[in-house]
Amino acid sequence: MLKYFFHLHNHLESRDREGKFLPDLNAAREVAISAARDIMSNNIKDGELCLSHRIEVEDASGRKVLVLRFGEALSILP
Repeated sequence: MLKYFFHLHNHLESRDREGKFLPDLNAAREVAISAARDIMSNNIKDGELCLSHRIEVEDASGRKVLVLRFGEALSILP
């Protein structure tokens, strides 16, 4: 298991100090997608949505391994 940290970058920046142990980067991507969707659903309830907000994922050595923009976490249908 590898440790990943999920840092939120929106109008506030929030650094993940605890991290999560996950089997691989694909699992980390799924966690980031789920977190982005949760945050977006709360933002929509407040009447706003910014698709350029992002979650940056770092590995245990501090290397950035993934950047997920909120817009990548959903499909916009007509």
